[in-house]
Amino acid sequence: MIDSRPSLQIDSYFSRYAARLSPDWRWNRITHYAKRHPELCAADHFTQIGVYVLVSDERRCVYYGAELADQIRLAMALRRVRLKRLEIEARLLVCECHSDVARLCRLPIGVVEAYSTAFFDVSARSGASAWLASRVVRDSRFADDRLRMVLFQQALRGGPKVVEHWIEHLGFVDQGLVHDLSTPVGRERESLELIVLASRLGQPPTDNLFKASLEEVAANASLPIAVAGKLQAVCEAVLVDQVSDSLLQSVFSDCSDAASSAASMQEPRTADRSVRGHSKNVA
Repeated sequence: MIDSRPSLQIDSYFSRYAARLSPDWRWNRITHYAKRHPELCAADHFTQIGVYVLVSDERRCVYYGAELADQIRLAMALRRVRLKRLEIEARLLVCECHSDVARLCRLPIGVVEAYSTAFFDVSARSGASAWLASRVVRDSRFADDRLRMVLFQQALRGGPKVVEHWIEHLGFVDQGLVHDLSTPVGRERESLELIVLASRLGQPPTDNLFKASLEEVAANASLPIAVAGKLQAVCEAVLVDQVSDSLLQSVFSDCSDAASSAASMQEPRTADRSVRGHSKNVA
């Protein structure tokens, strides 16, 4: 277990500025000490070891806490991998204890505790909805990462089961991929794509902007523009958080029929091209 209990100085600092602190507030203090006063004794054991890791003071790392230093290094490495970072942080938002996060992420519990302590300290403010919205979900440092924002919104609304559903498909959403709408998995991933797409719109868009967005979705999914009407209904429902199962089932049924129709039309053309190519070779 990590000895990350705050000293009176850290506790006072956190209590005074909690509403304004980001989830990685402790890591910000570590980098502050490392850049300006690495020789000074930090306020608590975790911060002290973090400073030694950043300034590569291996002798002090080994002497004061080699295991903790290794855990901090691994947490730093995980944070640099976007999808792994999103996976860990989404679970930290909804799981009651670090052992659950460690089990789901297949990581040592000490590494999860180090990650939470350094980069994503949300456990003490899990009920502060305004802080979570402003400092976590809509963190300005990640303004361009719409998938992150949607994932965290869905996590706070739906809890652990919703998080696990998103994580299952996380590597295939918002990646510019074309999903196979003839399969349940492909349709599910397309529905998640639509939720992310709706978040990019920000507010109910104008007809022209929305038409262009739908045409782009239809083109990427190899669907006729006629299906875009129901896709529009899905996007509008997502914007007001009123997506019904019957609406999604209707859209996916149309998408599946369109995909099957497109595939059947392509097969004769492929065969025809093959015959023509063979004729040329014979000639």
